[in-house]
Amino acid sequence: MNAFKLSLIVGIVLLLIAWIIVLTDVLRSRFPERNMWIIYLIITPPLAVLVYPIVREKLLRNAKK
Repeated sequence: MNAFKLSLIVGIVLLLIAWIIVLTDVLRSRFPERNMWIIYLIITPPLAVLVYPIVREKLLRNAKK
């Protein structure tokens, strides 16, 4: 197995782990746009995994209001 295939497999596995972590957090958290985030995770997994941790606190603050 060459280095490219190995790095591709490692990258996909890391993305799947991050996706699962973000998905479980979205499912556990209660905020109004939860369904939108689940759809966003399905359509654009790499972007959602990057964006969700940045806006998570804002979403939770808005849910408490």
